[in-house]
Amino acid sequence: MRMQWALLAGTIMIILSGCGNSNTPNQEHTTNSSQQHDTSDMNHSTSSELPTGLKEAENPAFKAGSQATIQADHMAGMNGATATIVGAYTTTAY
Repeated sequence: MRMQWALLAGTIMIILSGCGNSNTPNQEHTTNSSQQHDTSDMNHSTSSELPTGLKEAENPAFKAGSQATIQADHMAGMNGATATIVGAYTTTAY
C-alpha cells in the first residue's frame, strides 16, 4: 500500500509539474513558514516518457482516469489541488 501511495504522489508531481511555467519567482515560496520546504533542487520533468522497466500495476489503488485531491502542504498551491491519475506502476521507492 505504501508503494502505491508513493507511486501516486510521484505521478501527481509529474502531472502538476507543468502548472506554473512562469519565469517570475513565486513570492509565496520564499516565506519563512515551517510548513514550506526548499524545492529548488527537485527535478520537475515535463517529459511524458516513462522510465524503462516500469510495469503497470495489476491492482492499483487509483485507476487511470480517476481523480484525487492532493493533501500536501510542501509547496504553495498544492494542498487541495485536484489531480487526474494517468497511470499506476509497480516500482520500488527508497
